[in-house]
Amino acid sequence: MSDKNRIGVFLCHCGGNISDNVDLYEIEEKLSENDEICSVKHHENLCSLEGRNIIKDQILREDLDRVVISACSKITHGATFQNYIKPLNPYLFEMPNVREQCSWVTDNKDKSTRKALSLINSAIETVKHNKPLKKIPTRVKDSVLVIGAGISGITAANSLAKQGMEVTLIEKRPAVGGAMIQVGKVFTPDKMLEDCAACLLNPVIDEMVHNKNITLLTN
Repeated sequence: MSDKNRIGVFLCHCGGNISDNVDLYEIEEKLSENDEICSVKHHENLCSLEGRNIIKDQILREDLDRVVISACSKITHGATFQNYIKPLNPYLFEMPNVREQCSWVTDNKDKSTRKALSLINSAIETVKHNKPLKKIPTRVKDSVLVIGAGISGITAANSLAKQGMEVTLIEKRPAVGGAMIQVGKVFTPDKMLEDCAACLLNPVIDEMVHNKNITLLTN
């Protein structure tokens, strides 16, 4: 088998969100001139069942080893498309965000098309150098550092400790309590009246002091 990459590019219309402001047919024509690209396909909605079948069929038919999907946000649909390209390694995949970064924010269709082509070409160049990776399960220690032992820090430490996490709470002053310990009264929205600051703070501090999952470090 040749060492040359076999790259497939898929262009999503996104129900008109992309195709209304980007000339995908022009992009398809220009990409087809690239000898490094084995296949260029576009579809109304690549995230649909029909779109998935097109992607899978082209990967098998053209023996693709790398895929670029021009569509929307990788944050929202990246995992979906990584699942669609199986059994390809999910890291041999790039997804330029032509919708949010181009179609939705560019008024002129010609400019939008040129920008989209630039984004796609950048993704093609990137995917050429991608290497197959695999996820390695790692045991993570449930420990948290909370900086500042005012009422907010203490409350956060108590909440995390209740969830079974080991909490280290650090305070730059010799004593905990922060600004709240310096005032006489505070307004409590739940009661809609003034209340004793110390009366509210002391139970929270007491809970923190007696929680074995919390280590307090003061100056």
